[in-house]
Amino acid sequence: MTRLEREVDRIINLLRSKIKERGYTQLRIQNELGWGHNYVSRIMTGNKPLRMKDLLLILNIIKVEPADFFSELYTPEKEARRERPAPQYHNERRAAPVAPDNPILHARSWTSNPIYNSHIS
Repeated sequence: MTRLEREVDRIINLLRSKIKERGYTQLRIQNELGWGHNYVSRIMTGNKPLRMKDLLLILNIIKVEPADFFSELYTPEKEARRERPAPQYHNERRAAPVAPDNPILHARSWTSNPIYNSHIS
């Protein structure tokens, strides 16, 4: 699962819990918005992409402010707990650039590192 897919899952899970918390059903939301049969269900199961417009319409129906929704989704505590992928370097065999004041690697110059200078011409 990609990071993007994980983010979409997080959004859908929070949306699902907000719908339930506010006492709404998928059918009720669908009817109030005039959407076709199982439209909300297909969004919630990932069979239909969640578009920003649809998300905002659903939030409006269940009376949740978008700012509140996204701030709950991305609170500092939740962000700290989320897994962060290790940085990937262009050439895995080379070490990452190091600062010149590193006493262990003092012989290696920051500016002579080919990774650091690859974009400078």
